Amino acid sequence: MSSSDLYADCRLCGRNCGVDRTKIIGYCKTGSAVAVSAHLLHFGEEPPISGTKGSGTIFFSGCSLGCCFCQNFQISSKSETKNISIEDLSDIFLELQEKGAHNINLVTPTHFTPSIKNAFITAKKKGFSIPVVYNSSGYDSIANLEFIDEIVDIYLPDFKFIKPDLSKKYCKAENYPELAKKNIEFMMKKKGYLRLNGEIAVSGVLIRHLVMPSALDNTIEIIKYLNSVYGKKIWFSAMSQYLPKFNAYKHPEINRALKYEEYSEIENCLLELDLDNAFLQELSSREIFFPDFTESDPFNPKTEYEKNI
Repeated sequence: MSSSDLYADCRLCGRNCGVDRTKIIGYCKTGSAVAVSAHLLHFGEEPPISGTKGSGTIFFSGCSLGCCFCQNFQISSKSETKNISIEDLSDIFLELQEKGAHNINLVTPTHFTPSIKNAFITAKKKGFSIPVVYNSSGYDSIANLEFIDEIVDIYLPDFKFIKPDLSKKYCKAENYPELAKKNIEFMMKKKGYLRLNGEIAVSGVLIRHLVMPSALDNTIEIIKYLNSVYGKKIWFSAMSQYLPKFNAYKHPEINRALKYEEYSEIENCLLELDLDNAFLQELSSREIFFPDFTESDPFNPKTEYEKNI
């Protein structure tokens, strides 16, 4: 099946809407042309991903999940973006490799996997050789993961919600928890626990979760679920960077920053379970996580913000 076929009856994400994105934009606010908002060496990911040389990060525009509190709303909520060719995307892979990136980090790639796969094939012919990180919302269709898996070395999925009422309220995606569980199961079967070469990840799965105000029970349930299913060796990152962005103001309970005592409760949960490979962020540094995509360099470079507990 060609890339155009996959876009013409689009079922790449959990919405399974079947929109013809060769003619109109989908729920993700994009058509079939690849839309990239920025590409750069990113030093703010988890240490095994960013390392010392940076992660070669590509931010794709649009998003199939569309959280009301989106931290990258500048690029996820707009359809006015810079479209590039598959050839150009392959050149970006090679450019970031040439700059010394430990990996290529595909951020919000779900709705562009047909083009990404073609760009990867093109780049491989030109000498591309570093690991590929699939940095997603956790809302792929299983068919899409099966399609893209052969080019992925590291899965970096979000596990945002385990409670359907919350995903319905904040993302209009009541099926998110069920699909996120299935996605992580697929990823773990394919790649397993994160594997490092020295201190740098080369394959495996690292699961992320954004801790939100007024939803600590959701976070604790996710941690306990992952521990019960995958054990203490699961790689998990509890992110403290939540701030009320985008349309969070419409929901008073999340229209505030995370409190220290809330994040401390999550830290205590992780310590009690004694997970071998858990990361925490410094709550005091959360403002540095928000890129400004109107700037040529959206990030404050080389910000070391996580610790292994």
